[in-house]
Amino acid sequence: MTEFVRRTRFLTKYPELYTNTYWAGNSYYDDGSHLEKEILMCKNRDLIAERFKLKKHLGNSWCKTNEQYGHYFKVLDTTCTTEKDLRDHIEYYKTHDNNIVCIFSNYHCREVEHTIFSNHGYNLIEPVYGSDCSSYIKMINPKKGAILI
Repeated sequence: MTEFVRRTRFLTKYPELYTNTYWAGNSYYDDGSHLEKEILMCKNRDLIAERFKLKKHLGNSWCKTNEQYGHYFKVLDTTCTTEKDLRDHIEYYKTHDNNIVCIFSNYHCREVEHTIFSNHGYNLIEPVYGSDCSSYIKMINPKKGAILI
């Protein structure tokens, strides 16, 4: 049987929304092996896209080029001298209402990190990067500077 490598984003309803994300470059074999986890992540991504009305991926480094909004999203490790951001696998999106959404997923998220993320206004959501990751979301209105979720 011939196996074809496919890109994970094509398992979602919105492959164009995820085209330039790091996650979207993941591949799977269409022989069905290990497909269950990929399908779950894609279903979760579809739910998030619909629930938060995601319109456009802004790029993973959007916060660096739009520093005026960086303080809304960054979660710095204050125990380090380098001010390392605690978030990993970060994605930024614009919604149909022109709000900005940040989604990130971390492996091995302990209770202490969960508390830090919650205290910074992030909400735990369905895993969207890997089944063994904790995924978080925050949405702001950039015109008002208000955190919406």
